[in-house]
This record gives sequence, structure tokens and C-alpha cells, in this order.
Amino acid sequence: MQVGSKELLTAAGPALVAEVLQRFGAARIQVAGTSMLPAIRPRDVLHVEPRPLQNIRIADIVLFTLNNRLFAHRVVRTGVDDAGRPMLMTRGDTHRDEDQPIASHQVLGQVLTVWRNGRAHQAPFAYSRAGSLAWRAAAFCLQIASRLRGRGVPKMAAADRAALRPSSTES
Repeated sequence: MQVGSKELLTAAGPALVAEVLQRFGAARIQVAGTSMLPAIRPRDVLHVEPRPLQNIRIADIVLFTLNNRLFAHRVVRTGVDDAGRPMLMTRGDTHRDEDQPIASHQVLGQVLTVWRNGRAHQAPFAYSRAGSLAWRAAAFCLQIASRLRGRGVPKMAAADRAALRPSSTES
């Protein structure tokens, strides 16, 4: 892949998904992020179908575009904007803050099925704030460990490891 082609593909992703949904009535998308843990995990495959905004309810998970990126987040509120047009407020289960308001033209569809390890999990998808916070903490720790490994942090010397072990000669 040439330099810049990954960015081009990323920018084209929402348009490609929208086209697939329009032509075929459904799309499957593999997840990369951790914002919806534990309901949706990295490498899960989402089955998405188009839905009119008026058919989407609080707690549904929707696929939408924002700044040329795709997001699958949970609907936390519905309403209308200043011009009286319908909109959704969404938030990733592991996020503290809501996303910016989502207009109807940004909504690509509703997540109806999550495929994980060859098994289909149907909507509605359970939500637990405590569970999501625990998953967020675990994901954060894994990201830190991954970054440290990527920087080539040296392994601890054998003498240092031995010094950390409890002494068997304690009285």
C-alpha cells in the first residue's frame, strides 16, 4: 500500500458502506475500536440495516458517520435540533461524554446482530455502566502495555527480578 492510500480508504469507508446499504439493504462491518465494550468488541462483525430515524429508539446501537469516520454507538437521547429536524444523541458505552448531535443524514443504519467467534448475538444489546467502566479500564491498561512494548522497554534484569521476589529466609 502506498503512502496516503490508507487515509484515502478510511475517508472513502463511510461512502462505501452507505452505498452497500442502499444497494443491498444490509452491510457487515468489522469493528476495530473499544468504545462499545463489552457489548461490541474489537474484531466483532456488525450486521447493519438501514432504519429511518423515527424507528430508532433509546438504547439501540446505530452506525453513523462523523468527520469521515464510521462509529457504532448507543442512542442515549432523541430530539430535534434548533431548526426542528430530528436528531440523535449517542455515546460509546465506555465513554463519559455524549457524541455531538447526529442528524438523520449521518445515520447509516441500526446494528441488529453482532457476530463473535462464529456466533450471532441479536439486538437488543445489554448495557451495564459498571461493566463498561471496568472494560474501559482494562482496555486502557492494555493500550499502555502495548505502547510500552512498542517502545522497546527493556525487560527487567534477572538480578532485579530476584530482588523483587519474597525472601524464603524470613524469620
